[in-house]
Amino acid sequence: MNLLIVDDHPANLRLLRAQLEGEGHAVVDAVDGVEALRVLETVAVDAVISDALMPNMDGFRLCLEIRKSARFAALPFIFYTSTYNSPADRNLALEVGADCYLTKPAPVAALLDALATAQHDEANHKQRPATQDDPAEMGVIKRYNASLVAKLEHKNSELEAANAELRANVARYHGTLDKMLEGCQIVGHDWRYIYVNDAAARHGHRTKEQLIGRTIFECYPGIEDSTVFPMLRRCMNERIGVRMENEFVHRDGSNTWFELSIQPVPEGIFVLSLDMTEQKRDAQK
Repeated sequence: MNLLIVDDHPANLRLLRAQLEGEGHAVVDAVDGVEALRVLETVAVDAVISDALMPNMDGFRLCLEIRKSARFAALPFIFYTSTYNSPADRNLALEVGADCYLTKPAPVAALLDALATAQHDEANHKQRPATQDDPAEMGVIKRYNASLVAKLEHKNSELEAANAELRANVARYHGTLDKMLEGCQIVGHDWRYIYVNDAAARHGHRTKEQLIGRTIFECYPGIEDSTVFPMLRRCMNERIGVRMENEFVHRDGSNTWFELSIQPVPEGIFVLSLDMTEQKRDAQK
């Protein structure tokens, strides 16, 4: 199938694309509902997999616009989100015309099953009225607006709490770790950098300000395809310590060898890196 995936987080798009392409599907992507509608005008797709909360146009409005379109009304639509997950959200998704509602992260098998079911039921889709004056549609829009406001308020509260926790964690790790010659990094369960000392920032040819608070996928695009990422994921998921040597290729094409010790900690994982490039070069002489 040719699938359109919609998400405002590049890391989510990359991972979902890799999963679906690994199963033999072709994938096009969009960062919000507005871009998704533009893509639909130029690319023939067999189904849409969309996040819910996005800027410009979110997934609920995107689904509603698709169902109102004579051209795309029968297009299978699957919500794939971690933001909207209450029973009321699921009911609203069905009201705007979604075929299925999956909560992130879901196994790729669940996505494929949802796609197969949606394709089978495609003939049952009905075009929605293209008027904003329809009472039923107005009711859906009213519930959608109320849900969106509640989610945005909740998201703001979560961000404030996360920022406060981040500041507390950074302050706690300052001092001893900052003075170490070895690189020290703490990566949270959401793959965001909680702490990075000066040595670790230098190792990655970045500044601490460029790393802390951002995901490793944002800071090092393509890391999910590297040899080190499976080890990071194993430690994160299985809570098992890992030691390894890793050759890191920088943006300028230069490379550095590191000895890595990856250990589980309550916040996520702790990575200790020792630059062993000189030893590697001496051994090759």
